[in-house]
Amino acid sequence: MNEPLVEQPCCGDGSEWREEGEASAEAVSAAPMSTLEGLQAHDGGEGDQRVKDFYKEQSAKQRRMMAEEKREIRHREFLRRQGDLKIRKKQQEIEDEEMRAANPVPERVKLTGYEWFESIGSPKYIVAPMVDQSELAYRMLTRRHGATLVYTQMFNSNNFCHDASYRRANFDTCYGDRPLVVQFCGHDPEKLLQSALHVQDHCDAVDINLGCPQAIAKRGRYGAFLMEELDLLTAMVSTLAKGLKIPVTCKTRIYHDFERSVRLCETLVAAGASLLTIHGRTREEKGQAVRQCNWETLRRLKEHFRGRVPIIANGGIHDMDDVEQCLATTGCDGVMTSEGILENPAIFARNIKYEDVSANAESNFGATFEEKEVMEETVKAEAEAEAEVPPVNKVPVKYMTQLDIAEEYLDLCSIYPTWHFRTMRSHMQKFLHRYLQKHTNIRDMVSISISVDEFRLCLVKIREALHEESLVLSVANAEDADVKALKLSAVEQTYANNSWYMRHRTGEVHPHATADEVRAKLNQRHNILDTEDEDYGFSIFDQ
Repeated sequence: MNEPLVEQPCCGDGSEWREEGEASAEAVSAAPMSTLEGLQAHDGGEGDQRVKDFYKEQSAKQRRMMAEEKREIRHREFLRRQGDLKIRKKQQEIEDEEMRAANPVPERVKLTGYEWFESIGSPKYIVAPMVDQSELAYRMLTRRHGATLVYTQMFNSNNFCHDASYRRANFDTCYGDRPLVVQFCGHDPEKLLQSALHVQDHCDAVDINLGCPQAIAKRGRYGAFLMEELDLLTAMVSTLAKGLKIPVTCKTRIYHDFERSVRLCETLVAAGASLLTIHGRTREEKGQAVRQCNWETLRRLKEHFRGRVPIIANGGIHDMDDVEQCLATTGCDGVMTSEGILENPAIFARNIKYEDVSANAESNFGATFEEKEVMEETVKAEAEAEAEVPPVNKVPVKYMTQLDIAEEYLDLCSIYPTWHFRTMRSHMQKFLHRYLQKHTNIRDMVSISISVDEFRLCLVKIREALHEESLVLSVANAEDADVKALKLSAVEQTYANNSWYMRHRTGEVHPHATADEVRAKLNQRHNILDTEDEDYGFSIFDQ
């Protein structure tokens, strides 16, 4: 019977494996150079358990080495990104100081309600606060494409007020990042105030999260799980309203009972809230339990508070048509979107990219969509008045595909480095979702990428794949070349219905479809009749 194998110091000739008992050191050392071949030769090529153990051990060693190497690469990339971010922040501080010196702002007078809302341009197109998603690069991307008010991600007030490293890692802004609202969560009025004091000189308002329905919010006692604690809400809002030189706003949800919704909102307004963002779903309507967004309740709440405080509608926004429909239905002062704009940051511009003709294009970088339109008209008027040549127009030049959006985002990440590469990866996975569902090999590349250059390589691979697909299309698919720049290519259209926002929806049913409309669509497409499941088709995002 073979005795146990004993490992000895390696000398490179196969003698590192010795066997106690019958086998001699000379017999093993005479084996071929390869350790594995030596074992096989000594055992007559039978491939016994020791050979299998050798394979297993070598494989485990390789996996450990690869994992350690990957961790080391990620750690170096993380340190490099930290260094880039610190350098960029220092440069940004210098640039901001120069901009403020060149454009002095009079001492701020605290405004509230509609006075404050009008002072920031009465924004209609608003980007919601999204955890680990609303970083500076992404915010600037949405501003480029029509967003007129942007929120930061939600910050935990307990961490923000005590931890300077948490603030440095998570809160970043620049001169063009306005108007800006910073959102906090928590239940301690004093901690909320101390957190807000750190940012009040760098934003236009502070928002309290009273709408998060996730389990973590319940454990942390914040978000939508404070909706019943009206006395605490009064203390939280009034503390910030009295202690800050900027307004305080609130983001909350509705109840099925309209009177309860009114009571909650009245409490917030009476305590000093200058604006309310109201999600048209209840706290329980989340995940698979999500239902149609209740725009009718939002309309009634807007009527109730008309002329008192601005009301922003939130929920059920898939594209710009939904934005316009929501404004017309609810009469609210603005519309906030989260999941829709998370996949498509150009949603407010209908994905149309305009050619910048202004002489000082870079100075317009942080301008809002309306401001840019005014600039265009000014340039046109000046050209007509000062020269007898046709004015230079800012015209639509291309339709922004998801690849174009991802590429522009990476450009901004080079200017405004993110603290964590997982933030970049999360954005890229959403931007490119429609392509990655088919090209799974590129999806794997995205899932392990940790730098801007690596993500750019993923874009190159997707473009190559789309080009190969376009080669097999017939000429008929390339009609209307005169408007080609404003439309999706024939290949892009094949991916359009596979969006990230619609990933849990039934077929092509609209986000606001009723149960009957869902069934009608199913009957049309699958020729089936479903009369039992009353809730079928309502896995709509809690946005």
